[in-house]
Amino acid sequence: MNHTQFLTPMRKVFLTLLAFPSLLFAQNNLVPNPGFEEHLRIPDSYMSGDMDQYLVAWDAANDGTADYISDLASPGSYADPKSDNGQGMQDPHGGHAMAFVYNYYPDSRDYREYISSTLKTPLVVGKKYYVEMYVSLTDHSGFAVNNIGMCFFTGERTKETGYSILAKPQINSTAVISDSKGWTKVSGSFTADKPYTYLVIGNFFTAEKTTANPIPPQNHGVDGTGNYAGFYIDDVVVKASESDLKIAGDTLVMAGAWAKLNATGSKTYSWADYSKPKVILGNAAEIKVQVNVKKTFIVYGDNGESEIITVNVMRGPVYRQTLNDRKVKKGSVVKVHNEKIKVTVYDNNKIDGDIISLYYGDSCIVSNLKLSKKKKTFIIIVDKRQPKQLILFANNLGEMPPNTAACIIGDGKNEINVVLSSDLKASDAVMLEYVGGD
Repeated sequence: MNHTQFLTPMRKVFLTLLAFPSLLFAQNNLVPNPGFEEHLRIPDSYMSGDMDQYLVAWDAANDGTADYISDLASPGSYADPKSDNGQGMQDPHGGHAMAFVYNYYPDSRDYREYISSTLKTPLVVGKKYYVEMYVSLTDHSGFAVNNIGMCFFTGERTKETGYSILAKPQINSTAVISDSKGWTKVSGSFTADKPYTYLVIGNFFTAEKTTANPIPPQNHGVDGTGNYAGFYIDDVVVKASESDLKIAGDTLVMAGAWAKLNATGSKTYSWADYSKPKVILGNAAEIKVQVNVKKTFIVYGDNGESEIITVNVMRGPVYRQTLNDRKVKKGSVVKVHNEKIKVTVYDNNKIDGDIISLYYGDSCIVSNLKLSKKKKTFIIIVDKRQPKQLILFANNLGEMPPNTAACIIGDGKNEINVVLSSDLKASDAVMLEYVGGD
């Protein structure tokens, strides 16, 4: 589209195309005006959401007032990134311009700002795309937060009413971004499942699902509060993926254990903690990292593309002390390789009228089951993050105490046979520990 056809002499608006490197970053970039350099007018204050009156191809995506910031703006104005009257000192990642959005605002928990742009061509279903942008937390932000992402939509680009756009972004920073001195790259790859036509950038999660870490009160905004989190955004890229970079490995480990991560599809690899992307952990295709808390890792390929993986931490086993005022035995540990398992119980001895109840952790699987030679099978979804006990509770003692049941635990890979024995004073148990597939 030729944007000059909309210009009138009376408005004295001039279209300026600045040939900065950010515009030439990716020849196949599907994002128009990716570095916010093509403008209709230089800002002299703030844009109150009317970005389409000043920027080519970009607009605020909702009723929020996303801003266009440029170091070509009047010195000392809100739109001047070198002015303390705005959001704080920051050079654009490339060129002269960048965008600004409020990402978190506790005084109005649903207030968000978003920017959007129509892609040059729709995404092709089934094709892999690489996406990236650079963000910087503003100096005057009182919180460092996560959840700034890139979400793709189909149809005509529209301006949403209200302040929150709750959706599932294809690319999102799960790590808290706290760097206000430099720029943090948010990137990743995904395969298009729809012919997406436009892109929206912002926070697509509720305040309850957003991690907000307070920043010590220093230089927090012109009003002295800084009671928000704001981000500068620059150099947005969406392009067909040029590599087969893939990442896999342990996504669930016990606290303090070593997670093994591996990548394929590149000639070189550089691993980093997603929260500290400039600190390289290793350059091999496979690395081992010790994990004490949930953590996200990123690997960079030889063409600049990247993938991320999150390792969750498993809490220690839960041993019940009592169940219905009876002692629960600790029992042995049974390792299962699938989340969905089958538990089969029956009486493998003389039928003597044993009646049982079966518990998994705090949940009753079956109650008052009379055992016989006929096997009864139940499906259990095991807790992947925390080992829990499978407990045999005796509802009676039968004719030949104690109450005894044969138990087969099948995870689709192995079948483990155990015999559980309980009486009216104590309940037998086994600990089910999810270890994943080999």
